Amino acid sequence: MSSKKSIPWLYYLVNGIFILVAFIIFFNFIPKSWFQKKEDIFHSERERIELKFPVSGFLAKEEILISAPVDGKVKRLVLAGELQAKSTDIVEVTSANGTVTKVQNEQEGFITYIKDNCETTHTLTAFNDKKLLLSEILTPPVKKERVGEDQSVKKGDFLFKILKNTFIRYIFVAESDPSSYIVKGQDCVFASSKPTSIMINGTVESITPIEDGKYYIVFSSSYYIDTMVNERVIEGNFYFGFIDGFRIPQTAVGIEENEKKEKKYFILIKSDDASVEKKYVQVKTFLPLTKEYMITGYIGSDTPFSENESVYKHQEKAVNQLSPSGK
Repeated sequence: MSSKKSIPWLYYLVNGIFILVAFIIFFNFIPKSWFQKKEDIFHSERERIELKFPVSGFLAKEEILISAPVDGKVKRLVLAGELQAKSTDIVEVTSANGTVTKVQNEQEGFITYIKDNCETTHTLTAFNDKKLLLSEILTPPVKKERVGEDQSVKKGDFLFKILKNTFIRYIFVAESDPSSYIVKGQDCVFASSKPTSIMINGTVESITPIEDGKYYIVFSSSYYIDTMVNERVIEGNFYFGFIDGFRIPQTAVGIEENEKKEKKYFILIKSDDASVEKKYVQVKTFLPLTKEYMITGYIGSDTPFSENESVYKHQEKAVNQLSPSGK
């Protein structure tokens, strides 16, 4: 005789309640944007930013290496890093028989008893003649050697170095187009962060495009900085102070050119009645690291740009997909 099993109605009831509660939680707490058409707009806030353009490279100096004329022990007669007039006694070399040979500098310049073995390779001439690889410009093979007091040297060994008191060139590599910041012939300020923190006034001598969107920049300064005497590697930023404005992504900015190749920049705004308005803007600069334009306001409009403006992130997409009414 078989017995009929009862339906576990309580089990189904409890599970049904759990499912109902789960649906209620899901629909009340997940982002509503999941079920809404996402609008491709953003609001830019006014901000004050420090305007700078990073570069790195090496120092190209006019350097003269002086070798020991005889075997002997070295005695320094001038301090390292000092600027000396031509034909000054720099060192004495005392031979084993007691003979003292004085060695003078051939040119006016700073004196150092250190060389880095890049004196003949990392020069402005070598750079201009394209004898240096990009990797050698970014990472010079520095190997420092120093001649100390009472050190024994042999004839032909390195004795001291003269750095001519003339223009020093900074051979830089920029990772992106610097044209929004600097142009050839421009006087500007370079803020060094390596080997030391210092502001350097100088002139941009040349800007040359190279591989992978990078650029060479030759920057010159009319005076020598003593902390650079024994340094080759240089890093820092071209510095332009602070500006106020609004960051706008590159994708949100359209560009028009006239017959004279003059550029006009515009953005697309979603107005209060949901229509799309084309507004020309004043571009202060382009920020290559973040791929953004810094704008200061509208052109030809009495209405200022505000943080409440609804700007389309992709102006090309907005032009192609939106009707004139913006719907």
